[in-house]
Amino acid sequence: MSDKKEQTIRQYAKASSIPLKQALEDLKSAEFSCNADDVLDQIMRKKLLACFRKRAGTPEAKAKKELKRQEEAKEDAKKQKRKEEEAEEKYKRKLATPEGKIWLLIDLCCELIPDQIANQIADHIIKYYKNAAGKQSFVTVSDIVFSFYSDYIKINPTIDMISAYGLNIYYISINSSVTSEQRKANENEVNNYIKQYHKSINNHIKHNCYTAALIETIYFILNNKKYNFKDLYPVGELLIGMGAIDSALRLYNIDERVFNTPNRLSLLADKAVKSGNFDDSVKLVKKLIEQEPYHPSISTIQAEIKRLEQRHRLKTTFSIDFSKVDELSGVEFENLLMDKFSSLGFKVESTPKTGDFGADLIVENSEGSRIIVQCKRFKSKVNLKAVQEVVGAMGHYTGDMGIVITNNSFLNSAVKLAESHDIELWDGDKLVSFLAGDLSFSETINT
Repeated sequence: MSDKKEQTIRQYAKASSIPLKQALEDLKSAEFSCNADDVLDQIMRKKLLACFRKRAGTPEAKAKKELKRQEEAKEDAKKQKRKEEEAEEKYKRKLATPEGKIWLLIDLCCELIPDQIANQIADHIIKYYKNAAGKQSFVTVSDIVFSFYSDYIKINPTIDMISAYGLNIYYISINSSVTSEQRKANENEVNNYIKQYHKSINNHIKHNCYTAALIETIYFILNNKKYNFKDLYPVGELLIGMGAIDSALRLYNIDERVFNTPNRLSLLADKAVKSGNFDDSVKLVKKLIEQEPYHPSISTIQAEIKRLEQRHRLKTTFSIDFSKVDELSGVEFENLLMDKFSSLGFKVESTPKTGDFGADLIVENSEGSRIIVQCKRFKSKVNLKAVQEVVGAMGHYTGDMGIVITNNSFLNSAVKLAESHDIELWDGDKLVSFLAGDLSFSETINT
């Protein structure tokens, strides 16, 4: 760049990031007559600097500067988001590897055992690998598994853990003298080892020793590379047996080979639908049909899924969580039904909260028929008393028909009494349809 004394207006404007046209206008306003290639003197330089500072302090300049700052902030945010997405995608790819699946399974097991034991296992594994790795340092068990699972692993439960949880000593006896020759043991030896694991886990399950079974599973996974995920089917049965359905579903999503027979898949599908997991239930029964289209549990599970689908639709379409209905008070339950009848075009009146003579709501249809409704928000099945109350209320309120509505179901005695008096019973499934605006199931209300 030229010396300042010999710098032209063009050169100065370029060096100062000022538009040449603006620089010339500034000089002209100061009554300088010059061209772009004229050399700047000290007075002209000071004038241009003063104009630049003046413009920088105007509201327009400040607004422009702020806009630029915001645009740069947005661009930085986009770059950060892309960086995070790339890191997340890389992490997902890592989890999809055999080593990643191993870590997920170990993590799942550790979540289900007491924190004190899980921390002891983590400390034990980290300590072992720090010794094995020399100066290399690791923070989590997952770091270790990812980094070292390609090597042969020899790590055993601590003696106090074996004593406290009755873990099988065969882990120690087999792993205590591992050699390179033993690593290449034939398939029969490997199968025998897997059978020993299966026998041990089944024994723990039989005696409800779930923590011991999970601990043994962790060490079995860490110590053995020569197995397939289908060899870990006892873990699936263990999780279902201990009621950890969400964990069992996570295990299925890690590797579905754990549930590698129709019966195991059927068991998981049944538990999934009963726990209210709609999406996984549909996926599991579809897989079950692929494996064994004539499995006897399919029709029952599909019926449960249909029931669950109604509740799912009620929540997604009408924003009504049916599970919350069970938590309503009796009055809140009555109000819910009254509001729904009203929204469907029925005339509705409520009876006194005490001394109602067996009726909670009196509903009138378009033809003027009076329907006596008894509302029962119960945690157990409804007995015949509710039916008796409606029968009595029909006489008192000169009703034409009667309905008992519950969030639950009805005892056989209530069903028989209702049939003999032409009282309609709406159980939880029919209540879901009603709340969704569907009354096609009812002969009474549509009369």
